[in-house]
Amino acid sequence: MIEAALHDGESIASTPQWLELNWIPAQEQRLVNATLRYWYENQSECLSKEEGESCDEYPFCASAQGGDKALVRPLLRKIPSDQNTREGGRYGNMVTSCKMQRMGAYFVIPLIPESVPPSTGDRARVAAPIDASTSYLC
Repeated sequence: MIEAALHDGESIASTPQWLELNWIPAQEQRLVNATLRYWYENQSECLSKEEGESCDEYPFCASAQGGDKALVRPLLRKIPSDQNTREGGRYGNMVTSCKMQRMGAYFVIPLIPESVPPSTGDRARVAAPIDASTSYLC
């Protein structure tokens, strides 16, 4: 999940307050984020997705800091769909394991080995034999 972790890490580096997010339940997300998960589909960063790519959003839509109504626009990046799906699954596991309550705070911790260069959009670096991922602390 190296691309997902890199995107999370670069997003947090650009906006440090995004290290700590607040969970909101799905019902509230639908009210707060009127167009919910797919608000970003017609944003420039996501327009030219290829087969097997999806648009990753950070902060996550399932946070008070994410979605189309966020005070600071979330950062978007095309990443491999399987990585985005796996990260979403890990996030869902965190919500369940931590028994998150509305506006419950959690920390997002991208685990990126030092040997990974900053993102350049060059997909070749993804083949590195390392496993980067994002962890959560609640």
